[in-house]
Amino acid sequence: TLVREKTKDIGILKSFGFGSKNIMKIFLLEGIILGVGGTIFGLILSSAIIWYLKTYSINLEMYYLEKIPMEITIYEILIIISGTWFMILISSIFPAYKAAKLKPVEALKYE
Repeated sequence: TLVREKTKDIGILKSFGFGSKNIMKIFLLEGIILGVGGTIFGLILSSAIIWYLKTYSINLEMYYLEKIPMEITIYEILIIISGTWFMILISSIFPAYKAAKLKPVEALKYE
């Protein structure tokens, strides 16, 4: 979506002399920044939710439980973060490549 919205800007940058590698770096960096920010936000939010559920658990006496059994280890968190960052990198490469291939004439044709 970002590449489609920024088509005119990509055309202007390319007409100023930015190379395909520079355009690709811009979009890769933007995707990585958004992904890392989302990962950090997700870690904070999920940690708060887990803390709340551990501290103020719902009464589950009908299931013969006092609290919801949950335990998250650092190993699991690292696996989730590394998988997330891998997916962020993969999903950032394709739009960046598409933006880098765009020709300035085609980008500015309908503007």
